[in-house]
Amino acid sequence: MKIVEITPCYRITLEHGSYGVETYIDADSKIQITFDNGNILTGNIERVEYGTYPNENDTLIIRAENGELYFIEKVAFQEPYRLVKLKNRTELSDYLMEKYDVAWEQDTTRPFIMENDNLLEGYRQNPLAQPTE
Repeated sequence: MKIVEITPCYRITLEHGSYGVETYIDADSKIQITFDNGNILTGNIERVEYGTYPNENDTLIIRAENGELYFIEKVAFQEPYRLVKLKNRTELSDYLMEKYDVAWEQDTTRPFIMENDNLLEGYRQNPLAQPTE
């Protein structure tokens, strides 16, 4: 997979009497990805999360033109970026909950997924988890 084009946002700032321009990607930036087999994915970035460290824990959620969601994540420095294709937000919720809803037999509260200040549309608890008493 190769990201061939991202249409960035531009920010113009005025500091100490001088103007500066910077580019950044943000929600609704247009993105185009070309896969090794030649297929092209075009869509808009729906969510960007930058990791704490360079090249680690970065995530992008892309809404394709056909409405499908693509989740791109960089889990660790030594691992490549991962792309997961999802049909809707419920599948996104299931993917995240199956991956991160782990308590290892500890008495902890269950995680939940927020989108801005609302519970993620389509959210549900981990479908693989055993019912709690």
